[in-house]
Amino acid sequence: MNHPRSSHSRGVLLFGSRGQIGRSVTNRVPPEKLYKILWSDVFDGDALMSKQDLEKLISKKADLSESIDVIVASGLTQSRAYPYQHQRSHFILPKMISEIFEKIPTARILTLGSVQETQPELCKHNSYLESKLSWAKYVESLSEKSIWKERICHVRLHTVYSEDPPPHMFLGQMAAALMKDQLFEMSSGDQLREYQYREDVVDGIFRLLNQGFDQPIVEFGGNAPVSLREIAESVFEAFGKKNLLKIGTLTAPVGETNAWKYQQTNSYYQSPKSSTQGIVQVLKKCIQQNK
Repeated sequence: MNHPRSSHSRGVLLFGSRGQIGRSVTNRVPPEKLYKILWSDVFDGDALMSKQDLEKLISKKADLSESIDVIVASGLTQSRAYPYQHQRSHFILPKMISEIFEKIPTARILTLGSVQETQPELCKHNSYLESKLSWAKYVESLSEKSIWKERICHVRLHTVYSEDPPPHMFLGQMAAALMKDQLFEMSSGDQLREYQYREDVVDGIFRLLNQGFDQPIVEFGGNAPVSLREIAESVFEAFGKKNLLKIGTLTAPVGETNAWKYQQTNSYYQSPKSSTQGIVQVLKKCIQQNK
């Protein structure tokens, strides 16, 4: 899992350097080529700065005279956030960024989304996915303009995991239960997911940036689905704490599908053979680091 600095020759303006993807991108890009804008730089609580102020901030932070790739890795993943918060984070902000960079021909924009945003039933009950889908549709409309030809791309990911899982996500919740020796209650776990290791995803992002954007929407798929039940059983068994796992005590979220179409989608993302084994390894590191 050793990932050296990228050979990427263009400057990188990174929105969101503290999330799972952002931290890895930061470690890959030489400091002299990396310009970072934090969540707190553009949001004051719920209030998003104006486009005029954002343009001033970008001019102050980045060297716009060089060829630059804008990676928007910031966002809210909590499904309990209010719809207007997701809309501001995942549609209004990237739209403002696109308007600022539209007339800079040496700039490209890459945003991140979820493959689940393509599922209508899930979007109905999840404002995070709904906001991501709105942005994806906007990206498709922009790509039809000659000024944006091969300059903008929205990457749809499956479930990203790393050694520092967000506490509100499935792996983060399991890690907390293991560290505290608490019962872990879950649904039947029949839902399928494709877990993608963060560093493999960022490898794919830089392959895409280096090869160029030939389509506005790209899905990173490795045809490696696994059920949540299988993941949970493997994790708790590896820690010798299977007695803490309570399967079937909760109800699965509305709109969940167990019949996802998993496939190897392109050459950018290259998946490992066993995400379950990788998850066990990173959770062991996570728990060791937090002792």
